[in-house]
Amino acid sequence: MSEPSAPSTQSSSSPAPSTFSSTLIPTVITIIILITTVIMIIATIIISSTSSVPPPPSSKFTYRVFVGKHNLVKEELSAKAILTEKIIVHEKWNPIFVAFGNDVALIKLAEPVVLSDQVQLACLPAAGSLLPNLYPCYVTGWGRLYTGGPIAENLQQALMPVADHATCSQPDWWGSTLRTSMVCGGGDGIVGGCNGDSGGPLNCKNDQEGTWEVHGIASFVSGMGCNYVRKPTVFTRVSAFNDWIDQVAPPSIVQWSASSP
Repeated sequence: MSEPSAPSTQSSSSPAPSTFSSTLIPTVITIIILITTVIMIIATIIISSTSSVPPPPSSKFTYRVFVGKHNLVKEELSAKAILTEKIIVHEKWNPIFVAFGNDVALIKLAEPVVLSDQVQLACLPAAGSLLPNLYPCYVTGWGRLYTGGPIAENLQQALMPVADHATCSQPDWWGSTLRTSMVCGGGDGIVGGCNGDSGGPLNCKNDQEGTWEVHGIASFVSGMGCNYVRKPTVFTRVSAFNDWIDQVAPPSIVQWSASSP
């Protein structure tokens, strides 16, 4: 089996996610958050993958997050850059072996986000919740449009049904590489993540509540190709980390604190 590689979203018609870009020798590192289809958990805390988040802040770097961004190369009235106050990377994340799991991080923004038609919130799923096989979810982002292809300029979106653990852990799928703290999406050889999509959301609608929930954070894809058959995009399963989020995020900031326009 080829080594997993960090993703980007692609399909034969519509690709998907990428979360940050930086200059060659940056003094400012910009994290692009997929707010068009929402991966924000609350107004001042962002959830992302550790592979899409830069190294811990130092005196050499200033980090900022863009919300409301759609096109990576154009100036947009809906987009706003916000400085970060704190980045919390999971303490058990292994930067060399992403497939070991715990590929999750929280980013605390320095100020609340103003909600608009382009900037909305998504919810955390219930702790331990598991989606059934083929449950319809959506992946979004600016990752490569195809294996070895260019990064998308416009935010891409694709329907990506969930492959449950029983399916995705089969020997000819991801086998024992897949951990219970992960969730798969795709695998049909048509729609998949690709390099550059790490940290992007797997958004799924909770029909009972009528809300959108972030069930996955794009983590890795197969080294054999971005949309390889029976090698779906592997996401960090957010519902496996509710306790960790509650532990590292003080209760005073884990609350609704956005301001409406």
